[in-house]
Amino acid sequence: HVTDTVASYLGLRSVEVAHGWLLLNDRPFYLRSVLEQGLWPQSLLTAPSAAALREEVELILALGFNSARVHQKAEDPRFLYWCDRLG
Repeated sequence: HVTDTVASYLGLRSVEVAHGWLLLNDRPFYLRSVLEQGLWPQSLLTAPSAAALREEVELILALGFNSARVHQKAEDPRFLYWCDRLG
């Protein structure tokens, strides 16, 4: 019988600059970025819930951004997971 199971994933991407363009996976990519400071009114630097992290990424995408610069801190891995999964 199985006593323990682990699942994961891996995403490989190529990033380069050529002819004045940022290329992501060999395609031109125009950055529309936002500064994500990760401040939460209820809990300061800690997200109030795991769902709040996903909602933050969804909001960033809904506002038309495709990039977020994290402000002077190591970001919660769950936030990075949702960034990767949602685009």
